[in-house]
Amino acid sequence: VPYLVTKMDEAKMDEAKMDEDSDHDRAVIRLTTSLGDTVTLDADHPLLMRNCDGEDRPYVMIRKGLDARINRPVYYQLAEKSIETEDGQFGLWSAGVFHALAQQT
Repeated sequence: VPYLVTKMDEAKMDEAKMDEDSDHDRAVIRLTTSLGDTVTLDADHPLLMRNCDGEDRPYVMIRKGLDARINRPVYYQLAEKSIETEDGQFGLWSAGVFHALAQQT
């Protein structure tokens, strides 16, 4: 892939944009590549787990047809923020979307 995510920042979603009934974390995760592109981890830029040589590797869509691999330190930062859902899935919320940190088996 042409991009590598090397930085993660976290902010809180504007409460005016939140669904009043939502109990999800209001976190907004922003990822920055080594080339300076920044995207919000959301429905348009989802976290993608791909199996490569028997292990899951994290990617994020930067723009249509171009993905970035998330480097190990950033992945560990994301993992520190992860939660376990009722169905046993590990992941995190960003911009109101749940992003799984492992492929479901």
